[in-house]
Amino acid sequence: MENKIPFKAIIKEASAGTGKTYSIMDEIFKLKKKYNSYDIFKKIVGITFSESAAIELKERLINIIFNEEYKNATDEEKIKIQNILLNLNFSTIHSFARRILKRFSIFIKIDPFFKIIDENESEILFSEALSKIFSEPENLKFFYEILKNLKLNNFLEIIFAMKRLHPYVFLGKPLKENSLTDKITKFYRNVEEVYLNMKNQLGYLDFDDLEKLTYKSLSEHPDALLILEDFDEKINFIFVDEFQDTNLLQWEIIEKLIEEWVSGYGAKAEKGEDYGIY
Repeated sequence: MENKIPFKAIIKEASAGTGKTYSIMDEIFKLKKKYNSYDIFKKIVGITFSESAAIELKERLINIIFNEEYKNATDEEKIKIQNILLNLNFSTIHSFARRILKRFSIFIKIDPFFKIIDENESEILFSEALSKIFSEPENLKFFYEILKNLKLNNFLEIIFAMKRLHPYVFLGKPLKENSLTDKITKFYRNVEEVYLNMKNQLGYLDFDDLEKLTYKSLSEHPDALLILEDFDEKINFIFVDEFQDTNLLQWEIIEKLIEEWVSGYGAKAEKGEDYGIY
């Protein structure tokens, strides 16, 4: 049977300075030419891995438009183009995740006005969470079991290293139950839970939380389907710049968003709409 699914995945691989980012512009303008409308820009998400890269993408797109078609547009068309350009969905993965969490904060049960804390604030709160764990007799007993095999300084180094090892600690688990690694991981999970509760009470999230909560919202939450359907209704194309900088959890988030697209089922496939990832 002929494959008529209108989904396309494009991978562009090249060394630095060879114009990979420019190729994103080319693909976006191919879409604009095909649909003969700037409205298609509303259905595009561009994901970068630094704020400067996101700004650069927007600047390039805006400069091309202003230097070419904009000057010949009517006043009404100019206003429409301006509104579309002001709302371009080009951002870092963290800004993208932040928008999802704010939009669905009621479902996810987080403070919609949450504050993003920096690394120093995060370390202080994490240390306080660790102190709280040490103050509970049950956890202290478990901690002493670990210290039979490990020096205190080494243990603390490992716990803080695990915090910095996001997302691999978050996604993984030890192979052998009741091993030293398993015990340390369980202890870390307890600290992390207290740390998360403290942040929730203060209305704080750190950058790791943006990825973790977005992933959980798209994969484990009872309303995950609602969030995915909302995304699917609004977006047809995802462009990922500097893909080599994507960590495992960030890719899991992107993969979840295009899961239905790749399957060949869903509203877009039924309608015969074009959709894909670059």
